Amino acid sequence: MDGTDTLFPTEHYPALAHYLTEHVEHDPAIGCLSWTGYLTPEGYGRIRGAVAEEYGTENPQRLAWLTAHGTAPPKGTSLKRACGNRRCLNPDHLIPAVGHDLQYPVGSIGSLRVGRHTITSQVAWAMQNYKPAGWSPFRHCVPFGIPDDIVEIVRTVAPKATRTVLPSGFIRFDLPPGLTVLAGDDGTAPADFLLPLAA
Repeated sequence: MDGTDTLFPTEHYPALAHYLTEHVEHDPAIGCLSWTGYLTPEGYGRIRGAVAEEYGTENPQRLAWLTAHGTAPPKGTSLKRACGNRRCLNPDHLIPAVGHDLQYPVGSIGSLRVGRHTITSQVAWAMQNYKPAGWSPFRHCVPFGIPDDIVEIVRTVAPKATRTVLPSGFIRFDLPPGLTVLAGDDGTAPADFLLPLAA
């Protein structure tokens, strides 16, 4: 990353950059720097002992961010991994995420709010691309358990969700970051969403 013998930038915290380098495996094919230390049962890395105490966190992703940016992520911000690898510490793969971006633990970001329904990027993509045999606007809501008028809004006027298969095999789904409100609890839609987007 910075031309030294470490895999992390050394400009801000050289000792930390060396520590992290000693505890990752580099996959040159996909660029991941996978944590080799302790993992939680869910597969996320954790740092124990003096290093965690010195830097105020057990989260190695946050420390990787610190080496690259010189400051911790903003308060209330989590880091998602664009590569989908829960162990990855590559600062280039870390994406700041807030609010409804956090509904997916890795990778995918963005969600929609239509009335009282919050719809993740993966479900939005499925709605927007679901075309069963004999599709009709009166029956396409059935697979999602959501009223058909809500599904129709997601299919026709919402931002288009994307699906990307990464070299690692991870499949990510994305909408604009955060929460996009399409309609309030009373069913009224903001003016920007009254007309369908071009296909």
